[in-house]
Amino acid sequence: MDAAVIAAVIGVVGTVGGSTISAIAGARQGRKAARSDAESLSQQTAKSFQAQLVERFGFKAEKIASHMTVLDVAGNASVSRRWRGIKVQEGHSVSHVSGEFWVTTPGGTISKLPELTGVDGYRKEVSFVPVSRSDNRCRYRVEIAGSLLPSDPPLDFDLEVQYEHCVLMSRKAVDEAYVNEAFKRDYVAFDVEVPIDSLELKIEFPPGTDVTTYPSVFYGWSEHPHSQELARSKSGFEPLPSGGRFVVREPLVGFRYLIYWTFPLTPKGVALA
Repeated sequence: MDAAVIAAVIGVVGTVGGSTISAIAGARQGRKAARSDAESLSQQTAKSFQAQLVERFGFKAEKIASHMTVLDVAGNASVSRRWRGIKVQEGHSVSHVSGEFWVTTPGGTISKLPELTGVDGYRKEVSFVPVSRSDNRCRYRVEIAGSLLPSDPPLDFDLEVQYEHCVLMSRKAVDEAYVNEAFKRDYVAFDVEVPIDSLELKIEFPPGTDVTTYPSVFYGWSEHPHSQELARSKSGFEPLPSGGRFVVREPLVGFRYLIYWTFPLTPKGVALA
C-alpha cells in the first residue's frame, strides 16, 4: 500500500473514532469521562490499525535509529541509519526492505552512495541495491537472498551516507533559502514507510554551535505539521548541547518525524556566518 494512502486512512480512522466516542462518553459523565474514554478508544484504534499494518506489510522492525552528524561549518554531514530486529510474521516472506536518502536543502547533494554494514555473519546474504539516484536523492533496496522468513532470526543492518552542503549554517542563509516556503526551517527527518516499534532521530552539530532544536511531525510528505501526532510524541524529544534527539514509540506509517532548528541572530561560539 502506498504510504500516502496509508496516511490518509490513518486520518479517517482517528476522526471517526474520536467523534463517535466523544458523543457516547459525553452522554454519560461529562467532559472528564469523555476525555478518558476518547483517549482509551483512540489508543485501542491506533493499536488495532498498527496490527493491521503489520499484517499488511508482513513484517515490522523493532527499532530504526537515524543519526545525522554535521561535520563542519560548510554544512557537510554524514547520516547513519540503523535497522534493528526486522522480523517476519507467520505466513509471509520478505525479499527486500526499501528506503530512501534525500536532501532538499538548496545546494545540498549526496556525495557518496550509501554503504551497507552490520550484516556479517547473518545466515543469509544481504546486499545493498540502488534503485534510482540523482544528485540529491537515492532510492534503494536491501535485498535478502532467498527472502526473510518467519523461521529466520531477526535481521539487523546499518546504512551510512555522506552529504555535501546539506545543512545551512546561519540564520541569514536559512531565512533567505526558505522565504517563499510554508515551512521556513532546515530540518532532518525520517519518513515512516513500514511498521516500527520505536524510531530514534538525532542530529549533532559541531561542538560549540549555538543552535536550538525542536521536534515536529508532518502529515505525509506535505510539510504541514500534524498537531495531534506531535502532541502524542513530543515527550520523547530531548534537546542536546549542540543538537537534539527525538524518540517516538510506535510511529505512524505515512508520517514524517523531524527535528528542526534555529540559529541566533548573532552567532556565538562556532563561526556560522
